[in-house]
Amino acid sequence: SFLGISGAILICGSRGAVLGALVTGVVAWARNLRRIGVALVFLLAIPGIIYLLPDASKDRMRSGMNWEQDGTASHRMALWRAGLRMFRDNPLLGVGPGNYAAHYSAKYSEPDQDPAGWVAHSIYIEALSELGAAGMLPLIFLVFTFFRLNARTRKFLEGDAAKQKSFEYILALGLDLAMVGYLVSGAFLTVLYYPHLWVMLGLSVGLHTAVTSRANSRPKQVRRSRFSPLRSPTDRIIGC
Repeated sequence: SFLGISGAILICGSRGAVLGALVTGVVAWARNLRRIGVALVFLLAIPGIIYLLPDASKDRMRSGMNWEQDGTASHRMALWRAGLRMFRDNPLLGVGPGNYAAHYSAKYSEPDQDPAGWVAHSIYIEALSELGAAGMLPLIFLVFTFFRLNARTRKFLEGDAAKQKSFEYILALGLDLAMVGYLVSGAFLTVLYYPHLWVMLGLSVGLHTAVTSRANSRPKQVRRSRFSPLRSPTDRIIGC
């Protein structure tokens, strides 16, 4: 999985994907007790990124450092400014789902920008401009409950040292890393209405339900009182 995802990032050459991978790697290093091994893996991956990344992608990475001279970066800044103006003018409900392009073309495009249909190129700008506070606040709440639910799943498994190495425990950590990658890369991509967020939420809820229901389905040992009617007469005599 690691090699497949890394290869996909190198092939697509997306700057947002590379940044998301770097931040996810830092979070994985911070959360992993075997930090030396994780750091070694990423150090070994750096030469691969340098030599396997296409030249065009390398040039885009360099130009991103000076976004004023980069056509793509400066255009996205203009789109983000327009989205913030939409939110300022419609703070509660926004301009409506899917209406960013129409409003940008009609009212918010800058003089030196092509007023053709565009997208916000950011899940945050998209949520603010199209859904307003009524949509942004539930989005923040969903992300918060996602991390909290995964933490509860791990806490449920932390009592047993073997369970901390189980597939379920590691999957709860992996889902956190997936959300980190989504939130970082999504700052530069219009993927708010894509299924990624909902798939991760469903996996988180399903994992927590499976872990807790499995434990609750185990037969519990009944602790009998000294004078419990469940005890046989012989047990009562011996107990006395």
